[in-house]
Amino acid sequence: MKKTAKTTTDLKAIKAALKLNGTIFNLKGKTSRAKNAEGVYVEVPEEFITSMHVSEYGDKKPLHSFRQNHWLSHSMNVRKFGSTKISLYTITPFGKIVKQTLLIAHITIVSVKAQPTESQAVAQVTDNEQVKTA
Repeated sequence: MKKTAKTTTDLKAIKAALKLNGTIFNLKGKTSRAKNAEGVYVEVPEEFITSMHVSEYGDKKPLHSFRQNHWLSHSMNVRKFGSTKISLYTITPFGKIVKQTLLIAHITIVSVKAQPTESQAVAQVTDNEQVKTA
């Protein structure tokens, strides 16, 4: 298999896509088992999805998180988007902070959800109230 290095523009495009809400991506080396059309279990790339929420407190900045793309999964919050790495963290029920670092070069974008334009007003629902963006 031919090894190809991703260029700086590729890394910037991947990082920009990961900052959007609803982007689905794969990580290099992460697979799971699923049934194919013939009913046989095969190895398939594991899919992850991004989430973006607006903070209700303080400076109202966007909060990003990644999780597996199925209904029973936990998420990891993004601490920092670096130029080549993404730092993630989560807090366990026992109060332990778990940290993880992803290389942007190991990420492949599967699909990007259509984002609203600035002229379209979008109501984003938070815990108790709606935040109007646009």
